[in-house]
Amino acid sequence: MLPTGRACDHFEVPGLGTIEASLVDAANPCVFVAADSLGKGGDEMPDALENDPVFLARMEAIRCAASVAMGLAPDVAVAAKIPSVPKVAMIVSPRQMTTLSGRHLEPSEMSLGIRMISISQPHRAVPITGATCLAIAVRIKGTLANRMARAGDGPIVIAHPSGTTVVDAAVEHADAPAKARAIHGAVYRTARRLFEGNVFYRTAKTAAQARRSAYLYPEL
Repeated sequence: MLPTGRACDHFEVPGLGTIEASLVDAANPCVFVAADSLGKGGDEMPDALENDPVFLARMEAIRCAASVAMGLAPDVAVAAKIPSVPKVAMIVSPRQMTTLSGRHLEPSEMSLGIRMISISQPHRAVPITGATCLAIAVRIKGTLANRMARAGDGPIVIAHPSGTTVVDAAVEHADAPAKARAIHGAVYRTARRLFEGNVFYRTAKTAAQARRSAYLYPEL
């Protein structure tokens, strides 16, 4: 689950120096870095991040270095040709945020925040597999997510550009990162009525009458 056996690893990134990251392979291989280590607040909108080529280049450098460390690629050149994995994201402790719809989120409404990059594009929400991976990371002692999250034993609320996603996870040997093993990851969803209507159908009797009328009065 932790490919390097460590809760955190360090990489040299041009323009930033040494960056701390947590590499977690659960649901989907992900790399989590603290927003402040990138000079970000962690509450930026996707469009702002998309228009920041320096930020995107640094995130890609982190992703490629992590790919090699996780054993997904033999070197950074090959890692650059596999943009889909691992996913890379910056995370932040609870803070005020505004969603794409204009809704204001208070720190009390979240366990932590995330801005995920998927194939070099800032995600407008958070993928379910990425949210599940983050939930598992929160449960492992010493990871960045574990240190930054405001979460007890209950559900974990992840804030992202489109709102919040509620997840949960259970990890065996959470206090020993090298032995940590995920027992389960979960995503909470709510059910709501999408539509209602009426269906008009014929009973066997009315259907037989319709066939008889068609036979007797074909011109109709």
